Amino acid sequence: MVRNLLGGLLLIVVAAGSWWLGHPPPEPAPRAAADGPPARGFYMEDADITGTDETGAVVYRISAARVEELPGRDELELTDVRVEYQPAAGVPWRLSAASGRVPKDRSVLELAGGVRLESVPDEGKRQVKVELEHLTVDADTFVARSDDVVRIAVDGQRLRARGLVAHLKDDRLRLESDIHADVGP
Repeated sequence: MVRNLLGGLLLIVVAAGSWWLGHPPPEPAPRAAADGPPARGFYMEDADITGTDETGAVVYRISAARVEELPGRDELELTDVRVEYQPAAGVPWRLSAASGRVPKDRSVLELAGGVRLESVPDEGKRQVKVELEHLTVDADTFVARSDDVVRIAVDGQRLRARGLVAHLKDDRLRLESDIHADVGP
């Protein structure tokens, strides 16, 4: 009887061992993306991004020394940025900055680092130059906003303020607060 019991136990061990050898352990789960190298997007050198109106006519052109896709964020990062509006758009301003970000739908442009707005005046009007560190431009309404310190120069006269709302198409600037004029030689 003990002999039959030991024989049966030996058969069970052999059967279990052959089953285990016939079924290798499962493959380890693939590593999560966070464990691997970061996802990469595309980049372009000396690139232009154009914005169009509802008829397809070009309204503005954003030029950048480098444009890089930021994967997972649905936006583009721009370096050495220039924005010029087409004459038909009726926006008498040029913009430039060291860097910028724009969502892929091009609805808003965020500029940073040495931001400059320069008016393109009609004959007989004075040129206005605006300098600040950050500016957000709504591409649909042509309204630019900032809460930063703003420096404005018009024919040698200077103003400094905090906050700006610029209606670029209407050629209007509104300073928000803390407005000071630099008077002197």
